[in-house]
Amino acid sequence: MSRDVIGFIFDAFIAAVMLFIAPVIWQSYEFDKIAQQNMATVTEEFAEAASNKGYIDKRSYNAFIKRLNAGGGTYDVEIVHTQLIHEPEYVGGLFTGNVLTYDDETYTGEILEELEAHGAYLMEIGDEIKVTVTPTSKSLGKSFMKMILGSRDESFTSVSRAIAGCEMETYARYLR
Repeated sequence: MSRDVIGFIFDAFIAAVMLFIAPVIWQSYEFDKIAQQNMATVTEEFAEAASNKGYIDKRSYNAFIKRLNAGGGTYDVEIVHTQLIHEPEYVGGLFTGNVLTYDDETYTGEILEELEAHGAYLMEIGDEIKVTVTPTSKSLGKSFMKMILGSRDESFTSVSRAIAGCEMETYARYLR
């Protein structure tokens, strides 16, 4: 008889797991996938819009951050603006006939300072903007997966790159 009681308790435990815990884990995992897709979409749209306009303005940056945070998570946002610089090479004051080419990169801090000071951060045609978004908060789905799978911690990062087309007419209208 004691075997029947132990079997009943074990069966009840398995039933509880199957009826309640497994669906909660599955739904939280699905919610994480939706949040990741949203993060990737929002990041891509922001990078594309900035490159199409040729600038980042305060309003579009704040809207980007607001859309990211709409799901309740917190994120680390890194923006890198890369500009290809061409400089003539001079030796002893004489042009050597060579043109030096290098990348000049501006990072998030400087970009945000420019946004605060002037309301917009300008780019030129051919510049590259790279926006990287990494979640900093742990979601319920990640917590469950860590509990089930052990210490496996997968972090999702969304990276969007775009080459600036710089529609200067749009910027001129923005300044008016």
